[in-house]
Amino acid sequence: MTDDTRPPKEEAQNELVKLVEELHLPEDKKEEIFKIVLSLTYHEGWLPPAEEVARYQQIVPDAGDRVLKMMEEEQRQRSRFQRSMLFLETMKINGAIILGALLIGAAVVALYLNNTIAAMSLGMVGTLAAALNKIIEFLTQKKKH
Repeated sequence: MTDDTRPPKEEAQNELVKLVEELHLPEDKKEEIFKIVLSLTYHEGWLPPAEEVARYQQIVPDAGDRVLKMMEEEQRQRSRFQRSMLFLETMKINGAIILGALLIGAAVVALYLNNTIAAMSLGMVGTLAAALNKIIEFLTQKKKH
């Protein structure tokens, strides 16, 4: 829900008054309902509502600045975390490809030196290591969905 789909605050309060009046409750119960509803706030986004920051500002003079700094730091941490996760994924994939290529290269050298068993072993392990790239990719995609 965005700001343009919600009714203005005053209109919402008037609607609430109408609804509570239709319930025909005792006055003390009506007041209790109003207190509860008015204590609830709806908020979207990473910044707290301006009214809330202003109330904090009355209690602690630099509260607004502190809230902004806290939110900025949280955003920086999220960004760092996402970059490091991307780096680790890239390293896993590239590592598997490099390992596979090295092992296949070693198999070619072993084959050149007429060591068929070593060549076959290295070739199979190299192929598996290169295939590990696709396996990691598949598992990563599966986790995302």
